[in-house]
Amino acid sequence: MKRPFFWLFIGTALSGCYAHPARFSSAPPVRQIKDNALIQRPKVHRLHDAVELPDVYLRRPLVNQLRATAIARALDRNAYDELPSSSWFQPRPLDLDIFHQLTTVKGRPQGDLKILSVSLRHREMVLEDARQVRYILLVDPNQFPHSWSAAGIIAPRLAQAVGYHARETHLWRFDANRFAEPDLKRNAEIFLRRFDGKPVLATAYPGYDLGPTHMSTRRPGDKNDWFSPIDRRSLRALPLLALWLGLRSVGPKHTRDYFIGTPRNGYLRHYIDRLEHSLSLRSPRFVRERVDAVGDVSGNLLKNLWTLGLASRPPSVPGAYDDRLKGFSPRLNPTSYRMGRPYEPADFLRAEDAYWITKRMMRIPRGLIDHFIQESGITDHALRDQLAQTLEARRAILARHWFARVSPMEFVSLGEHLVLADNALVWSLANDYSTRYQVSFLDAEGVRLRPDTQLFPKHDSVTIPMPNAPGDYLIVRIQSQRGNHSPPPPAEFHFRLIHRTLKLVGIQH
Repeated sequence: MKRPFFWLFIGTALSGCYAHPARFSSAPPVRQIKDNALIQRPKVHRLHDAVELPDVYLRRPLVNQLRATAIARALDRNAYDELPSSSWFQPRPLDLDIFHQLTTVKGRPQGDLKILSVSLRHREMVLEDARQVRYILLVDPNQFPHSWSAAGIIAPRLAQAVGYHARETHLWRFDANRFAEPDLKRNAEIFLRRFDGKPVLATAYPGYDLGPTHMSTRRPGDKNDWFSPIDRRSLRALPLLALWLGLRSVGPKHTRDYFIGTPRNGYLRHYIDRLEHSLSLRSPRFVRERVDAVGDVSGNLLKNLWTLGLASRPPSVPGAYDDRLKGFSPRLNPTSYRMGRPYEPADFLRAEDAYWITKRMMRIPRGLIDHFIQESGITDHALRDQLAQTLEARRAILARHWFARVSPMEFVSLGEHLVLADNALVWSLANDYSTRYQVSFLDAEGVRLRPDTQLFPKHDSVTIPMPNAPGDYLIVRIQSQRGNHSPPPPAEFHFRLIHRTLKLVGIQH
């Protein structure tokens, strides 16, 4: 009596381990998530070290070590393995005119301006214009003009081209005469007098600032927040965007929530923030100077004491560019990125998430990158070319690394033959002569319909003959192989027979 139960147990265990492929419905892929239902404004989220640090350095490492299951796929992707438009992500056309129409909403400060706060240490001012739109102004260090302002123009636009929401930024000539304030505080007077006429980076507030985005849990009070941050591909892949843009570290301060609308009727939109420290530039704390009523106070303390602060300083060179921009290196380690504070969604990064974001980086045309750099105010043509070439080289390194860890195949067309493009060949990241593909045809249960086929690319694509009687559901599984390297996981293309015609219903990398 014991033997039948033994074999029943073994059969049940083996059946539980059998891997069934994903199955997609015949509905079209989701193109837009309507997560902007009107809600009341939630509470502001603030980072408290007493709560955050034990969670970051104790709970998370322990939970990750004890996790018995593999990291699950991201939940915010659609059937075509892309991210639909939402309050977290918005794919934008890469045509220059359309791109500017979609990303330029507030414009530069207009009308009379009202000062809300001033930080001389960080060279920042928060103001409100005649439309009651808030801006934060950031002034470059005297010894490093065109540094933060250039990065603050280039990096947010590149993030928007990838698909992230980033705050609108503009170069603006600081005009002290537009501040009609009868009684200014001392810091504000110093700021106006010291920086009058200088170019500054003006960053618009898109709405009411609710603080950093939650990195572990959904935000309380937001019924539109459907997925945990660790299940969002856009947040998992954020460190790779930071690595491309040369952001020295990434953490909660670089993701921020803004409430769009009135306090009783509005919705949240989630932004990538503080990108003016990209291109390998340091934060404002690097600038060791103080601004006082007499001007800059800098240099050696003993020298200033001995000369009563009257010693001459080396003259600044107007229009000189930050040498650190020239040090923005085209070389990087594609798996090495630093976190200012460990960022939990990054712990759940999968190869297909990294492939997705590097693919979007590679799609940005060189002409658009050149235009963003031109908008930054840099007039040195050699430096412009160097920055563009560096950005191209860095994204190519990232793409080459992560494209080798998936089968980077994309759907092109379907007729009597299925045509798939190989993105590694499209962007010259691999050689066609060393590439081959293992192709399998499966039914909905994962059973092979015929023996596997080995095919070779023609230029940057492969043509696959389709079976004559595929049935109601067909899976084409293709695995790319390059030379003698270990093959990566295959890509799957799912088809359904709809009105006697095969239709693509799902893609999985």
